[in-house]
Amino acid sequence: MDVRQLRYFLGVVRAGSFSRAAEILGVVQPALGAQIRRLEAELGLPLLRRLPRGVVPTPAGERMVAHAARVLADMATIRAEMAELAGRQARRVVLALSRSSDQMLAEQLAELCRHRLPELELSLVEAATAQMRDWLVAGKIDAALTFGDIAGPGLAVESLAEEPLCLVEAGGGRARKSVALREAVAGRLVLPKPRRHVRELVEEAARQEGLVLQVGYEVDSFRAAREFARRGLGAAILPRSAVAAPADRAGLLVRMIGPPSLVRRLRLATRAEAPAEPLAAMLAALRELAGIVPDAAAP
Repeated sequence: MDVRQLRYFLGVVRAGSFSRAAEILGVVQPALGAQIRRLEAELGLPLLRRLPRGVVPTPAGERMVAHAARVLADMATIRAEMAELAGRQARRVVLALSRSSDQMLAEQLAELCRHRLPELELSLVEAATAQMRDWLVAGKIDAALTFGDIAGPGLAVESLAEEPLCLVEAGGGRARKSVALREAVAGRLVLPKPRRHVRELVEEAARQEGLVLQVGYEVDSFRAAREFARRGLGAAILPRSAVAAPADRAGLLVRMIGPPSLVRRLRLATRAEAPAEPLAAMLAALRELAGIVPDAAAP
């Protein structure tokens, strides 16, 4: 038994004849009759009584009419719900963020989409950069925003923005605006744990300059690193955004590092194929917020 047989059976009952049903259903009469005979054979009962001029349902056929109508109505409901769900899914964009990516930019993006793209459902998830790469390839997310190295086969990666790293120490008042890397890493440092992006930037720059780092404390929270520096436990190396607010800078001496300067790059990654319209609209809004043009150069 299949849906086509049920549809044909109802068509014959409602039309009152095989010839009229064949015209309505757009099928040749022999094929229509064969499907009804197969249905009757499977059920083991005659469903239609042939008359000199047309057909009528048998008692079993009358019960079958109710069952077939209900099944076909349920199938129509399923198709409608799935079509609606497919439309909602097509309007849904999943953006992955790393813990250190620009949370403020993500919040601004959500606000912009709410006003400019009200039909877009933006879902934000947090993940490590390596996990983002796997999720992109598998199609579990639509885009990723990270400061880490997310390059990989089949991915398109572009640089959205650059942010310098700063030396953050206890103190305040006026001081020169920058400090050379050699001086910045000369004392006891508060850094993220190994394999974190900021830590890797600092370690690579120190290696190139032939410098040895004195890591006093390892903390993954920018807030905790600020507090360690404020208490004089060591000098923290933090992104500028981590000490942008006046309350975050209170009691601290903040100086840019350089030469050589330390800069982290905010990267946007998507699958290499042309994005669907909802994703393209979200990406355009994200680029607008970051202040770059759509064909920004890859990092």
